[in-house]
Amino acid sequence: MAELDSLKPGVMYESVVVTNPDRPNAAGVGIERVGQSIEFTSYSGSNTYDNILTFDIFSVNLFAWKDLDKIIIAALTGEGNDNQEFPDHDFAYFQCGNMEAPYLSEAPLVLICRIIEAKRLIKRDDLGAIPILEVTAEVLDIPSYEGIEPITRDKESLLDAAVAATRARAASGETRKRYSRLAGRVIKKFGNDENAGSVRIIERYLSDVLESE
Repeated sequence: MAELDSLKPGVMYESVVVTNPDRPNAAGVGIERVGQSIEFTSYSGSNTYDNILTFDIFSVNLFAWKDLDKIIIAALTGEGNDNQEFPDHDFAYFQCGNMEAPYLSEAPLVLICRIIEAKRLIKRDDLGAIPILEVTAEVLDIPSYEGIEPITRDKESLLDAAVAATRARAASGETRKRYSRLAGRVIKKFGNDENAGSVRIIERYLSDVLESE
């Protein structure tokens, strides 16, 4: 598939991974291309983690920088609750044998994938030890391709604030406050009129995190 060449090997791309054809779940996930496959990590406690263990077909949805809010909505909206990240009418379905893969109909680059391997590991960092899945998946089809330059994680941006916000929710005490301050600094540095919508999403999320303490 020549369209896959738009993803450079070894580069981390921000994506929305959509799992579960019965009730689509969208999550902001960093993916890397390795040969003709993609790899990513999923954390225990997330809907994506549970769905990967149940459904082996899913989609990777990539966007241009102008649609950064799609990544942030997916990363934060359903985090820690059962809220659906996008309304039902935003999803389309790709038939894979006797299964359907949900994907975002407005995504300019969509990869339909099947899991090759999902390794159960333990990751240890300043939040402690947490079970993770290291997922390798083959790309079965590319139903949408518009020749965009997908969002990458190669420079500091509001994505760092979104990641820090999710880590703040997972932490407590001083560690939670430290991640909240980090997210706030990034917002202050990179927030502007063009990304005001994304900033509001992150600020509301952080407010909920701090009020829950």
